[in-house]
Amino acid sequence: MLSRWRDEINAGRTAVRTAAARGERIPRPSWARAAEPETGRGNGGRPPPAAPPDAGEVESLRGLLGEVREIAMQSQARISELETELTATHWRADRVVDVLELPGVRKMLLKATHPDTHPGADEEQRRALTEASSKINAAYDLINRAKNTNP
Repeated sequence: MLSRWRDEINAGRTAVRTAAARGERIPRPSWARAAEPETGRGNGGRPPPAAPPDAGEVESLRGLLGEVREIAMQSQARISELETELTATHWRADRVVDVLELPGVRKMLLKATHPDTHPGADEEQRRALTEASSKINAAYDLINRAKNTNP
């Protein structure tokens, strides 16, 4: 869900930048268009004037804004923590890849886990060996795909 949200934000940014570069009117998101109020034709297309808010409503809104501000600050702190963890995870993954790419490591791992090299294994052991071999192959496929997509 977070990636979909991030993609929508990036798509919106791109649309705004493209429109600004062309000197066009910046497009409004679909959710904003759906929320526009109905306007009367006799008022020049403008909505009727709003009634002034009462003091209780203003205080309530200020309280809500304070809560939103607090949530935003907590979110920023959590994002910073996650960015630090992500950097550390990338570093560890790079070290593992370096080891897996050493000459002969793949062959050694597959030889140790391939079911055909263990003829005396029972059905459960063969299933575990097959799963381990599949995971090793998947890891190497992932490494190869990452290398091919990154210049």
